[in-house]
Amino acid sequence: MAYVKKTHRFGLLTPSSNTVQEPEFSAALPPTVSLHTLAKGKGYDRELIKRMQDASGRPATTAATAFVDALTRLGVERIAIGAPWSKTMDKPMVDFMQMSGFKVVHSEVVGFVASIELGRVGPESAYELGRRADRPDADAVIMPGGNWPAMSVVERLERELGKPVLANNAVSLWAGLRLIKTGDSIPGYGRLLRDHLPH
Repeated sequence: MAYVKKTHRFGLLTPSSNTVQEPEFSAALPPTVSLHTLAKGKGYDRELIKRMQDASGRPATTAATAFVDALTRLGVERIAIGAPWSKTMDKPMVDFMQMSGFKVVHSEVVGFVASIELGRVGPESAYELGRRADRPDADAVIMPGGNWPAMSVVERLERELGKPVLANNAVSLWAGLRLIKTGDSIPGYGRLLRDHLPH
């Protein structure tokens, strides 16, 4: 195998119970980018970003902010949410998206409470949730949850639903690559990574 020089470093802060994010990021990152592994409502994401940037001297983002940026980039106004967690966890996400200017037309949850259990669930469950969450009046379906193996089913869902489907890890990867200003088109994970990266 030919040597590929690593020109960018991508840092990821995630809980130790998350077993999905690191493998999904590693599979999709361009070969020139190395991966380094390392919820309070509107405004907290910006505060967290500032703390990370101040501590590291590097640009940073959060998954919640990345969803807002991606939906804005795609011109989406109305969303359906398919989330793996419980109804209790769902309310802050719905509130955050609505306070960020999006109309939530439907929210569907699976009911997982422990992140470690969620990491053991296969992508077919994410696919089924995406189908159940969709509504005709939604411009896009979003699938939050970093320990939810949904990236691999995004392309299939977009083809079948005829609209953007944004999985947590794909959106986070997209936002991070935009921050470090690298990454050509990444096929196989939906239109966001395929069509909306810096060239």
